[in-house]
Amino acid sequence: MIAENRASSRVILWAFDEKLLIEQVECCREDAGGGADVEAAECLGGLALIAYWDGEQARAIESYGRQLEILERHYGEDHFELIYPKNRLAQIYAESGNHSKGEEILRESLEMAKAWFDEKERQRSRRRAAN
Repeated sequence: MIAENRASSRVILWAFDEKLLIEQVECCREDAGGGADVEAAECLGGLALIAYWDGEQARAIESYGRQLEILERHYGEDHFELIYPKNRLAQIYAESGNHSKGEEILRESLEMAKAWFDEKERQRSRRRAAN
């Protein structure tokens, strides 16, 4: 499966092989670089998706939670890169019957998306005014 990381405009190939993804997460932990953290987060997102497809909601929630911790540490708490994993986590919570937690996370994600789009619109308006 191919997943596009729009923030860095690079394409990442994910072989949805659980053992390979776990090995990649472990290798990324050994590497001290900031880029390794993001790679580990991408692997955790893949593991979460595999767990979700296998019907293992608790494991999917754990993996998405760890992914979000890494991304928040790397990008900050309100970066747009957090929107997708938050949406997935909200969906899994809701499907597992924890609707209030799912709704809470989804509302956070929607607020982040709204703030991001509002900021992009302000930037476009400033560019138009400068021209």
